[in-house]
Amino acid sequence: MNDFDNEKFSSLLKTAIGSSRTITEFSKNCGVARPYISKFLNLKLDTAPSPDVISKFANNARNGVTEDDLSVAAGYIEDPVNQWLKEMNPSLTDTERDNLIVDKRNQANIMYDNNKEILPPIKVPVLSHIDDTEGFKSDNDENVSYWSYVTSHETKGVENSFYLSVEDNSMSNTKILEGDLVYVLPQDYGNNGDIVVVIINGETYIRRFNKINNIIMFQAENAEFDSFAYPNSEFKSSEIKIIGKVSYLHSNLNLK
Repeated sequence: MNDFDNEKFSSLLKTAIGSSRTITEFSKNCGVARPYISKFLNLKLDTAPSPDVISKFANNARNGVTEDDLSVAAGYIEDPVNQWLKEMNPSLTDTERDNLIVDKRNQANIMYDNNKEILPPIKVPVLSHIDDTEGFKSDNDENVSYWSYVTSHETKGVENSFYLSVEDNSMSNTKILEGDLVYVLPQDYGNNGDIVVVIINGETYIRRFNKINNIIMFQAENAEFDSFAYPNSEFKSSEIKIIGKVSYLHSNLNLK
């Protein structure tokens, strides 16, 4: 077992909680006491949480934080790159190995950036509208206008991504205009500042998500259109459902 890196663990845990979720909400999601979570966030503990607690954190994590990430910081497993370097170069000092780890990760990022455009494209639907809280469901969805393709890296590993046709100018100040297509990555939450697709009382809206204290806001970027604000308790109603986050915009682009 390696040393517990409490600073790295704290940083990962903050990322896993996300900017739009409180520690109390995360505590309830995980079934782990809020004061215990706070101690890790504030670097008050020098002993790692148990693997069972780490698993609970990971199962409720946002922003791509994995159980392996948390376990490495906790000291339960070794960084895979570090382990590989130890096996290949047993004579290296810790400092030399740390420098090589950075180099290897940089090389991996460069290789990914250089090759991601030639990965096999993925077929995704272009939806005319959404009329329930499930978003895109299947190849037989009657709301599919046609199909298009995106490169593999654009999906960010998320299944059931889709394009949605913009039906109004409620987000015109962000250059999202009627007739445009927005590419949506399915998720049921928003981080502050995200542009999300949300269903409210059966109607679909594209709005900017913000949470201030216990108030959830879906803000239009055009004063002629409605914005919405709800107490956190009301937001959890089945009548209000975030479908996904807008990843990017295709402006007036015909993808047929």
